[in-house]
Amino acid sequence: MKIWFRDEATPESRAIPYGDNGCLLFFTWGKEQASGISALTQTKLLTHSPFTLTFPPESQSCFLSCAACWQNEKGELGPWSGIQHVVIG
Repeated sequence: MKIWFRDEATPESRAIPYGDNGCLLFFTWGKEQASGISALTQTKLLTHSPFTLTFPPESQSCFLSCAACWQNEKGELGPWSGIQHVVIG
């Protein structure tokens, strides 16, 4: 699965905003949609777009639930996105 991330201030750009070192993605997959940030047990720091997530065969037809925020070069986090859900195909 490929994930593209963009800054709302410059949606036409695929570049990481100045001063940030990446997009922090919290995610999980399963038969049910995750109901809160605390249920998102896996993390990845996305440093380029698109970013590819690879899932095992048993994840087929399961929900991927994820939320993201920008992380600056000091490790400080920006505001969280809402939790998004997609079906892994």
